[in-house]
Amino acid sequence: MFQRINFDKIIDDYTLKLVVTKDYMKAYLEISLDTDEIPDKNLTVEEVENFLRDKEIVYGVQTNIIRDMIDSRIYQKSVMVAEADMPQKGDDGYIQYTHRIKNSISLNQDDKGNINFKELGWFIQVSQGDILAKKIPPTMGHGGKNLKGEEIPAVPGKEAVFKYGKNVEESEDKTSLISTKDGRLEYAGDKLQVNDVLTIKGNVDTSTGNINFGGDVVVNGDIKTGFEVNCVGSLEVNGVIEAANIIVGRDLVVKGGVQGNAKSSIKVSGSTICRFIENACVFSEGDIITDFVVHSNISCGSNLVVKGKKGLIVGGEIRVKNEINAQVIGSYMGTKTILEIGLDPSQKNKLDAYRDELHSYEKKLKELQPTIETGKQLLQRGLMDNIKKISFVKMLEDYNKTVQNISIVETEIQKIEKQLSEIRYGMMQVKDKIYPGVKITIGRYSRYIKDETGASKFYVQDGDIVIHKN
Repeated sequence: MFQRINFDKIIDDYTLKLVVTKDYMKAYLEISLDTDEIPDKNLTVEEVENFLRDKEIVYGVQTNIIRDMIDSRIYQKSVMVAEADMPQKGDDGYIQYTHRIKNSISLNQDDKGNINFKELGWFIQVSQGDILAKKIPPTMGHGGKNLKGEEIPAVPGKEAVFKYGKNVEESEDKTSLISTKDGRLEYAGDKLQVNDVLTIKGNVDTSTGNINFGGDVVVNGDIKTGFEVNCVGSLEVNGVIEAANIIVGRDLVVKGGVQGNAKSSIKVSGSTICRFIENACVFSEGDIITDFVVHSNISCGSNLVVKGKKGLIVGGEIRVKNEINAQVIGSYMGTKTILEIGLDPSQKNKLDAYRDELHSYEKKLKELQPTIETGKQLLQRGLMDNIKKISFVKMLEDYNKTVQNISIVETEIQKIEKQLSEIRYGMMQVKDKIYPGVKITIGRYSRYIKDETGASKFYVQDGDIVIHKN
């Protein structure tokens, strides 16, 4: 609510009430006639304007409105008769980026359904000295004028502020951001930064040894069997990952494919894109996108998309949090293929680990019980010397600790099983065919495929996994 200033004036049979906002930006006039009879003299526009002028209102006066009030005899109604020019705030400054700042992956397929891994465009490489962003200055805006005719200065827009991280600095005139190193351009949180990239010109093998790097890694060849690559950033492999152990802090792109074995594993904190996965163990917190998956153990924290020319999933165990999309699942030979959808694979893996731990504790308890019972009997009969008593006490402590551990593990198992029982979402889509030998689990519901089925969707409805044929 604006603060106001009130002025009154009587002119013959008329009472003028003037209300002015304290900042002298608007003025309102109310005319009252003090008699029920027709007055001898009409109020004039000049008289009203003189009244306004006496109160320092000399700018923005709406003469036409005043005249209409008098001619139309608009009484006992407050009408705005003067309005100042409001100052216009300038536009805020902003940051203009010279490169795309969000990573994106373009999955372009040819007529045969093959993904073009050569043109993913998933990151931006910059060089030392490149301008990464420019600061666009704010505009000044426009000044105004109040009812007294006094100038009101313009309000400029706010100046933009650069936010940047490692390997980036401001130019001398503070108008640009410049890369101080060659590397990968990233937008981390709200900061622009350049991440150093380690490029391996050939293979990761005996010529390089294992790779452990705090940024991104590009391998132009293969990662050979038995070697390890551990990088905080993303990993791009232009060849094949053989039976190697891989840990990736962000995304993994393998333009060849993954050919693993039971002793090797790949762990990716982001998304995984590769041509194929065969006889491998792959855990990816983000999406997995590939042409085909054969006899592999897959844990996917988002969506598994098998969309190439083959689009095949056959054999192994597949755990996916959200959705599975494939052309073909299983084989005409009835190859055992296990698919689990709904629960975060990390939680499912944790559940399996807890169950193994519980089995180990229960086995230990079973082994200790006969010795504990024998010890109790000897103690009651007074047939246990001090040395044996000390040993028996330690055994009892171990027994009690094992009982406590069983209770703790059982509680954790119950928590995860409760989550599993509450899962309602999870879906699988098959675009061509699914064969017998496939077991589908969504949450706590399971279904075995007994007959060859064409294009269809699988999801939970009314306490069961239903098949909706496309």
